[in-house]
Amino acid sequence: MESEMSRMTASLNRKIWRTVNRSYVSKSLSELMHEMLIQPRVLKQENGLHHLEVDTDDQAICYRFQAAPRMLDYWHVFPDTVEKWVNGQQTEIDALRFYGDLQHTIGISPFTLAHFLEETSNTLFADTRILARKRPTASTLAAADYQEIEHSMEGHPWLIINKGRIGFSAAEYERYAPELAPTMRLFWIAVHCERGAFHGINNLSYREQIERELSAGERETFEQLLVARNLSSEEYYLLPVHEWQWSHKLVQLCAADIAQDRIVPLGYGDDLYSPQQSIRTFFNVSDPRKCYVKIALSILNTGLIRGLSPLKLRLAPLITDWIKGLLAGDPYLARCGFTLLGEVASISYSHPHFGTIEDAPYQYQEMLGVIWRESVALHYRPDEKVMTMAALLYIDDQDKPLLAALIGGSRLPVREWIDAYLRAYLRPLLHCFYRHGMFFVPHGENTILVMKDFVPQRVIMKDFVEEVQFAPQRYATVPNEFRPILLQIPENEVTLFVFTDIFDGVFRYLADILVTYLGYEEQTFWSQVADIIHDYQHESPDLAETYAKYDLFVPEFARFCLNRLRLLKYGYDEAAAPPCVPDLRGFLRNPVAEWRRDTRELRTAYQRPMPAEEFALSATESIGDGQERFRRPVAASAARAERAVNRGAI
Repeated sequence: MESEMSRMTASLNRKIWRTVNRSYVSKSLSELMHEMLIQPRVLKQENGLHHLEVDTDDQAICYRFQAAPRMLDYWHVFPDTVEKWVNGQQTEIDALRFYGDLQHTIGISPFTLAHFLEETSNTLFADTRILARKRPTASTLAAADYQEIEHSMEGHPWLIINKGRIGFSAAEYERYAPELAPTMRLFWIAVHCERGAFHGINNLSYREQIERELSAGERETFEQLLVARNLSSEEYYLLPVHEWQWSHKLVQLCAADIAQDRIVPLGYGDDLYSPQQSIRTFFNVSDPRKCYVKIALSILNTGLIRGLSPLKLRLAPLITDWIKGLLAGDPYLARCGFTLLGEVASISYSHPHFGTIEDAPYQYQEMLGVIWRESVALHYRPDEKVMTMAALLYIDDQDKPLLAALIGGSRLPVREWIDAYLRAYLRPLLHCFYRHGMFFVPHGENTILVMKDFVPQRVIMKDFVEEVQFAPQRYATVPNEFRPILLQIPENEVTLFVFTDIFDGVFRYLADILVTYLGYEEQTFWSQVADIIHDYQHESPDLAETYAKYDLFVPEFARFCLNRLRLLKYGYDEAAAPPCVPDLRGFLRNPVAEWRRDTRELRTAYQRPMPAEEFALSATESIGDGQERFRRPVAASAARAERAVNRGAI
């Protein structure tokens, strides 16, 4: 016990604590500037760097740092330059105090600030554990397998508090955090058919699914435990639960059902599992070809309590069947090798009391259930390897990016590697967008890259069922029973899914790494993105009207703010539904707009990089008079953003 207690604090030393606090504040500065929550002053510019200063609630306190401007109103903040000044004296960087210093400047309520600092503390603690473990080098990770890469990821790049995990103790963090690469067995229970329901794809039966997941010996053991209680196994569904969920939520909140044998604890299964980046989804280490297991885990992490909605559990396999059916006969996607990991089966649970409360906070409806998802191991060949796309943003302890190691291993010029990546990732998403009116949320954690000789070949999408949305024309074909989950996007907001989820959510960070660490021109990267869009449109000229309707070369698009949602909009109030209304503030200049062309012959006319001095001026303006600059866009764009906010859709 003493050694376990000591292990919890082993990473908490002065050097590591200083490092993670400085890193956290530098990330905060980047994202707060991007979302227009702070407006630094430019003190001077030299050698491409801006020396910036942020005022706080106290006139005697300011923060100074150096940053390099990037497109999409993003700044690469150099952590080693971040300084806090109090009455003209430099003092220690403290991430928690940073938000206290800026509470009124940003406008954070005391209630929200206290909870936000709790999540910040948890994130900092996790960061100390990551740093103390000696992170793998970029070259090591480039040659690593899927799971090693998965466990080396460090959280959402956009969300500042990306490892908040309110609900885990320090000891539980050690047992369950994916970055520590733990393995564990899942705890199994039996739920009576009065309370539970099974759902499967293509007439998949409950018995077939359980025989895939549990050995004959495990099934016999569990069935004998039911028989010993004079219960019939035919009246029960077997499903795994997270041991944290069992001990912290289910034993007490489902005590009546346990007492009356509606829920029967059975014990641990034989297979070892490992948590993925999403923390409630588990990979089968013992047999990688078996399904991923997604189970309810009622901790607050990255903005949501991570339960499982009974409605989504019921519909997930049906929606998988339907969406895969829509795309199955598409020859273009087949040539791209585009693959969806289907959610093949689920078991939902209805609580006899919480389930009857209208508009109860959503977490009380989502405490028990399971989804089985196809394993990625079924979808790549022996000469290929797979990796989470989130890994493209990985920087090791020697300040070397994984991206550089991959490109070096491929022996391709940077431009050719980027072209291969964009063909593998962006091209099939454009096809789903334009041909099918279908929009995924293809951020790094949801996207798996299939690699060969260090070069991206194609992508595999996961976790798509509850996030896919549709343009109005396609939505007319959505079955009525799916409409509570599969939402229609207003016509004038359709392109924001590309601009927000791909341009701002993925390419903003990728372009920064290319510039900062590889010396690659940012304009060149975005010209390659534009080329992929143009090339796709050239390949499918029959969709010309759709390209005009959903124009990806507009001068600007609405700025979507993630961190504002937690700091200012939703805070930590409980609600009947998970927070979903976006916060759209001002506009971002579209980085591909400069490369608009109408025909292939006009390519050179539109492939002109923005002069560096013009871009630097634009970036400086967005800092110096940020609010004013973003009130000036055309009336139609402003009206579009206002309607998006009012309707609660992106």
